[in-house]
Parts: sequence; C-alpha cells; structure tokens
Amino acid sequence: MPRINLLPWRAARRKELQQEFIIQLSTALVMTLILMGVIYFYIASEIAHQNLLNDIFTREIQETETKIQLVNQLKKKIQDLKASIEIVQNLQTGRPDMVHLFDEVPRLLPDGVFFTSLKQNEQSLTIDGVAQSNAQVSSLMKRMGASKWLAEPTLDVIQNTAPTSTATTQNTSATQGAEATSKFTIHARQVRSDDGKKVVGP
Repeated sequence: MPRINLLPWRAARRKELQQEFIIQLSTALVMTLILMGVIYFYIASEIAHQNLLNDIFTREIQETETKIQLVNQLKKKIQDLKASIEIVQNLQTGRPDMVHLFDEVPRLLPDGVFFTSLKQNEQSLTIDGVAQSNAQVSSLMKRMGASKWLAEPTLDVIQNTAPTSTATTQNTSATQGAEATSKFTIHARQVRSDDGKKVVGP
C-alpha cells in the first residue's frame, strides 16, 4: 500500500490559515480605526456645532440684556418726565393757592408779632416768629385757626427771652423799661382750593 506524506500540505494549510487570520485581523483593525475616525469626526462636528450655537445664544443674551438696559433707562426717563410733569402741574395748580397764602399771612399778624421765617414742604408750613407777649401768640393762633387758607395750627415751641442790656446800675430804669420777647414756632397745613375743606370767598 503506497504511503502519502501529508505534512507539507498541513504546513501549507496552516500557513494559509495564519495568513487569512492576519488579513482578517488587519481588516478588522482597519475597519475599527475607520469607525473610530468617523465617530471622532462626528463628535467633533457636533461639538463645533454646539459651540457655534452657544456663541449665537451668548450674543443673543448680550443683545437682550442691552435691550433690557435700554428699556429700563427709557422707563426711568419716562418716570422722571412724569414726575417733572406732575411737579409742573402741581405748581400751576397751586399757584393761586400760594397767592392766597401770601395774601393771608400778613392779615393774620397781630400788632407786635413778626415772622422771622416761613418754610413750606408740600402743604406743611413751619413758621418761626417773635412776639412781644404770649397773649399776642395766642391771638395769632386764634386767627390762624379761623383762617380759610390755613388749618391745624399747632404751637410747638415758645420761649420767653428776657431783655438784654449792658447798662450799668445807673441805667436800671432803662433796663426795666425794655420789653421781653417770645420766640415761637408754629406748624400748620396750607389749605388748597381742591382740598376737602370748603373755601368760601376769594
């Protein structure tokens, strides 16, 4: 029976299988690298696209904030204009009342009473003055209470001031003849034409 030597065929087959394995492994490695490259470029393009969107959103936000600041500035200007218009309207409305007030004040003063200052804050009045006696201050308060252009007079401070004199004992009679004065502060409210208190007459 003839003998057939299969060793060269097996060695060749083994070598052929090794080459096929190496080719398949190389092909898989190349395909893996290609797939990883595709994934990398896809992710990189997505990141670049997202960065572009972020830049667009950032610019939009900045533009929106700028517009909001402009709107707030315009609102403030509108409020300032409204306040100025209201002040002008109040001045125009209160002009006749101010005339009435300045016309009324001299009529209220009894003899021997003098106003040293008159301050006004809206409708509130603060009046400082000097009188020769407390009775004259009382008379002034009664007149202010009966006035149609003043209301709620209150006497906050009254101070009796003794006469000052540098006279010597030889001039005692002159010192006794000098009169003491009463300094006072009165708070009152100005009555306007559109107030609830009825104003009758001019």
